[in-house]
Amino acid sequence: MSEYLELRKRLESKPYLMTDVLSGDVRLISEGEALRLMMDSDPIQQTRATTNARSGLEGFANLVGKDDRPFSLKEVAEVAGMSYHLAYNYVQRGIFTPSVRPFDGSGLQGEKEGRFSWRDCYVAGIVGSFRRLGVKPDLLAKIPPLFSETKRKRTRKAAATTSRS
Repeated sequence: MSEYLELRKRLESKPYLMTDVLSGDVRLISEGEALRLMMDSDPIQQTRATTNARSGLEGFANLVGKDDRPFSLKEVAEVAGMSYHLAYNYVQRGIFTPSVRPFDGSGLQGEKEGRFSWRDCYVAGIVGSFRRLGVKPDLLAKIPPLFSETKRKRTRKAAATTSRS
């Protein structure tokens, strides 16, 4: 199953992503929960940010296609709406993680740039959106695990990619 289809299925029941700056809560929520939070929140003391991750998924798929091709850090930075250097800083902090191929080597000799999956790139766009809303990096780091594959699938996928290289 492609990453697009897997994410689409995952976002069927809980299509909204919510961050709460005061509590440090970051989670996927249902449409009903999102509406309730929007009605209950005080616009003067706005501490929550919510986005429809499912409609963002469709928009992203329309822009880049639904094939599971790898993305460079430059492409991830563009999707996230940030500079390459800031995106690399997010890699060093563990906010962005290249799941297709890790960065390898040091200096100019033998260095390989990391490669990001379709899912990694999509999640980077969400992280970038919340960053522009003022969400701090410690909360941004909680977003990617909500969209990640199970550890077993990721390990199997990494092993298959490594054996092809």
